[in-house]
Amino acid sequence: MHLLHFDEAEPATYPDLEQYDDEGDSLDALVPTRAYWRRIEEHIAHRWTSRQCVWIIRGPGLWESHLAPLSNVTVDVWGETDYTWSSATPTPSPMGGFDFSDHRTYRITATVGNTAEEVPQLIVEAYLRLEAYYEDHDTISIPAGSSSYSSKVGEALTDEITRAPTWIARAMQHSGCADLLRSYRRI
Repeated sequence: MHLLHFDEAEPATYPDLEQYDDEGDSLDALVPTRAYWRRIEEHIAHRWTSRQCVWIIRGPGLWESHLAPLSNVTVDVWGETDYTWSSATPTPSPMGGFDFSDHRTYRITATVGNTAEEVPQLIVEAYLRLEAYYEDHDTISIPAGSSSYSSKVGEALTDEITRAPTWIARAMQHSGCADLLRSYRRI
């Protein structure tokens, strides 16, 4: 089984977790809520807001979704003579996906996510850690692209700041968010 293409649509909304922010702070001006959720969803297989996903695969072999929960699944097969998609009914697999027995190209379209499902407290905590990490590091003011900055006022006062240039890229790990998401991790 070969995955030829995968497309995950942007959901209309993400869960609103500001209700859990005990300080009443909101970082929407600095980093929108969508950005936090995108970072978290890059690491996990579960979705709490619905969106459409499309997989284009080439058989034969077993296929199962790397995302959950899955609903409204349709399967189409590419016609090699008429060059159009037509409906197909593949054999179910024991793992909850499909067993494709031939070398044809298939398109699997599904709704991923469950908007009615409550976001677990572990995910809420991961979100809040990521949010706090960005807020804490955004208060450090150094020129863009710099890893350190120093300024001197007179002879007695010196201000020196050093920050790893990868602080944004490593936010999931450095905030502790990735550790909390381990049980929801993508395989």
